[in-house]
Amino acid sequence: FPILQVKEEIDFIARKYQNYPHINFNITDENFGINKRDVEIAEYLSEISRKNGYPKQIACYFDK
Repeated sequence: FPILQVKEEIDFIARKYQNYPHINFNITDENFGINKRDVEIAEYLSEISRKNGYPKQIACYFDK
């Protein structure tokens, strides 16, 4: 997906869950971390976490 769409989806999820007890954001992608844009996505998640308080934890599942 285009990076703008990924960021908009992260924003939507962060707004939806910032007042709920969910603290985890799970990334299930066996190739996450391989592409250069993955760094931008991780940095954006960190920024959103500081602004919204969600997610407090990020878990990645890479099993192939």
